[in-house]
Amino acid sequence: MLALAVSCYFHHADVMHICSNVYAGNIASMRVLEKIGFRKCGIHRNACFKNGAFTDCHYFELLREEFRNLVK
Repeated sequence: MLALAVSCYFHHADVMHICSNVYAGNIASMRVLEKIGFRKCGIHRNACFKNGAFTDCHYFELLREEFRNLVK
């Protein structure tokens, strides 16, 4: 379902990439992003405040061209 939403977004919007941030420890969300072609570009250390504490945030990107090559 997320792959379809990404496809529609790339088709209708004039964007070159999509980015996503995921809280450290949210492995399931990271796997979903990686399955449709997102790449982890880095980790923003102590970038998010969640449940009373700072936590790392993993940064993912997907380029339009990379996505286009995946769906061929």
